[in-house]
Amino acid sequence: EIERNNSSKIESDLFYNQYLNKRKPVVFNKLAKDGNWDALKKWTPEYLCSIIGNEEVDVNKCSFIGYNKDLIKMKFNEYFLLNEKLKNNNSKGKLIQNKKKDIPYLRNYEMYDFKDEKINQDFFNDTKGELLFNKEIHDTVIKRTFIGIKNSITQLHIDTADNLVTVINGSKYIIMISPSEESLLNYEKLKTIEISFNNENDGVPVENHPGFESVNNIYYTILNSGESLFIPNGWLHYVQNIDFTISTSCWGKKL
Repeated sequence: EIERNNSSKIESDLFYNQYLNKRKPVVFNKLAKDGNWDALKKWTPEYLCSIIGNEEVDVNKCSFIGYNKDLIKMKFNEYFLLNEKLKNNNSKGKLIQNKKKDIPYLRNYEMYDFKDEKINQDFFNDTKGELLFNKEIHDTVIKRTFIGIKNSITQLHIDTADNLVTVINGSKYIIMISPSEESLLNYEKLKTIEISFNNENDGVPVENHPGFESVNNIYYTILNSGESLFIPNGWLHYVQNIDFTISTSCWGKKL
């Protein structure tokens, strides 16, 4: 499992010396909780729909076949209705057999640029997400929201910056691979055989997956509401939303 840090206060120097400088992933159990982020209490689907409502958004899939080919345009509240539709169909035994990469996922949503200040205040009343990044290394912090239906995924990939992911509502299953072991991955098998979480009948569990058979160390965690994961730039990671999940990402990068 990925290391977990239970400190109630994370100093930027400690973060830099123990994790950032060593390019080491870590889960902060209390970063958002102790920061009293209003979003943890308020960001339910109903709350966000009441503010954003009919705003048109770009929902995409995660086939990585091309940005425009993956895009589906719909209204913000329609995406939540789609989630309810899937839940209702599944509860009636009409399971929709979608490959995980084809399940619509509202990724990289620029919610903090939205005109309503309420959403900005819910997140920005605590600035720890920014202060953890070293200004000599990161002169820009980019914030985005990820809202995902159950089993929506982001396939194994590398970010272009250091990333601090915080789950606001729901939970995520995350697999990580060190940059030093990237060459050991079998990408062809990872593309064609899905990864199964919790041994569900929808793929192969990571420990038996042929895409990882040559990899020496596979890191994983389940990230729950109020928990934050630091993903150093260069680390490969696969993310699956265990249930309907709302999260934020803060990328620290140098332009």
